[in-house]
Amino acid sequence: MLVSNLDNQARNGQAARPAHKAVLDKAKASGFLEGENPVTAVKEAGVSSKVHHHDAMPWQGVSAYYAKLVARFATAAKALQFTILTGCHTSEVLDMTWGETDWNAQLWTIPKDRMKGGKPHRVPVADEMLRILEPMKAMALMYVFESQKRHHPLSNISMLMLLRRMGMASSLCMGFVVLFGIGRRRLLAHRER
Repeated sequence: MLVSNLDNQARNGQAARPAHKAVLDKAKASGFLEGENPVTAVKEAGVSSKVHHHDAMPWQGVSAYYAKLVARFATAAKALQFTILTGCHTSEVLDMTWGETDWNAQLWTIPKDRMKGGKPHRVPVADEMLRILEPMKAMALMYVFESQKRHHPLSNISMLMLLRRMGMASSLCMGFVVLFGIGRRRLLAHRER
């Protein structure tokens, strides 16, 4: 578990490196930092992180697993169902607010500030997704998948704990995004033939 957390921290650090470098370069230029920018020193020393890809759930088991999820009433189960159906990242689903959903157009628009690419992302809301959202809407909460702590989104740890309780600890939520991407690439490749 500790090694996994260190791997995650290394990846996150690598993604944040350009921003850190820019801030420290500005600090140096303004006289707030003396000597070499530590970000540059780390890069020149060849410090790198080992990339660890998340395992995807075998596609043959998804429908049976999803059926078990539907039988559960916890918010984490509903959030995980929605994550599987949309193919979105966990954080995108957990931070979802009601203002992002156009019920008439059956469309969920994730704002650009929550997307890696900095562009809004539109997700069609199918009938099965509406089945999940309708009862949640009746609770009139700020977040669609809100935690027990009012006005806070559900924690991704609650989804991870659900996976563990269901015996799926090896398949992180990211694995569903990976599985969705694999299916999309195969479908596109099939269409090109």
